[in-house]
Amino acid sequence: MNPGDLGGRLESLLAGDLAAWQGLPDIVVHDLEALFGDPVESSSVRVGAYSAQRLEFRAGKGRRTLVAFARDERVFMVEVLPPPDRNALAGLPEPTAVLPQEIAVEGAYAHEVLHAERGLLLTMAQRFEEPEPRSLVRCRGIRPLVDRRALGPELYMPLETDVKW
Repeated sequence: MNPGDLGGRLESLLAGDLAAWQGLPDIVVHDLEALFGDPVESSSVRVGAYSAQRLEFRAGKGRRTLVAFARDERVFMVEVLPPPDRNALAGLPEPTAVLPQEIAVEGAYAHEVLHAERGLLLTMAQRFEEPEPRSLVRCRGIRPLVDRRALGPELYMPLETDVKW
């Protein structure tokens, strides 16, 4: 994909404008390297039920970091660090699904919020015993999905399915 076109597609996520995000295009790792340069960090992680390559790209001074997750050089998910604040949720429609937590957040229950048609998978944390609003603790962009059933184990695995002993 042309770096200029890709930069335009990623800009809304990097800027925290979630209402403008239209989903992750079909890209490979080389496309991100052409846009941002070499990753500043690379590691192997588990995403959903499978291993993946995690690549961190600096989007520029004073900008959010873009983290890409890839399998076989195909980027299947991106995340922005730090996530936008909860005001970024303004303008989003009702979520397609609210799913059980995938990660542990100390002192809070963190559930996953899927906006399938927009290609957004958000982690919202509700602090225990506090009435204040939920906070956005993880913001990930994926390809748009037809519906909730299209979110499979390659992208999401509830925490409760992990073997604990």
